[in-house]
Amino acid sequence: MRYIWLMVLAFVLGSNMAIAHEITSEGRIEFRGGEIEIVDGDTVWIDIHEIRLHGIDTVETDQQCLDDGVNVGCHELTLDALREFTSAPDFHCEGHIGKDEKPKTNRGRYVATCYVGGIEVNRALVESGWAFAANTVDARELYGAAQTEAESAGIGLHAFDNVQEPWEFRRAKRKPAECTC
Repeated sequence: MRYIWLMVLAFVLGSNMAIAHEITSEGRIEFRGGEIEIVDGDTVWIDIHEIRLHGIDTVETDQQCLDDGVNVGCHELTLDALREFTSAPDFHCEGHIGKDEKPKTNRGRYVATCYVGGIEVNRALVESGWAFAANTVDARELYGAAQTEAESAGIGLHAFDNVQEPWEFRRAKRKPAECTC
């Protein structure tokens, strides 16, 4: 009896996987359909697949943005910006394929570019100031100009007094406190 339940469970999980991703005729892996859950401003789950949005980085949960000295909860604002896209019925992500012809991953997450209609979500988040071009050469080439424009316009996160690039925030958290011995 236990074996039958295991077979039913495997069938159900297998069915979810078929809904959540497919290999396109061009050899790309595409994630669409199923339940979408936002993990962070640059990470989502599509059913059982964790997706890291390629080339962008967003503020950390405990990172603060100040507006006239008041914390505005910029992490939550970033999640709201991403939610605007993930709530669309045609939201989907296209996984990046590596030189070894296998899907690229980052700490167990598929690396992908996401879309709604004809809009590239990764780029739109940087253009609107809710994400930064990640601290890599590839990301700076893809999204650096969009970030510069958002900074110049003072939109999204760039409207706040003390916005800090996420990797600088993480680095400062890891840095041991100076000894005042």
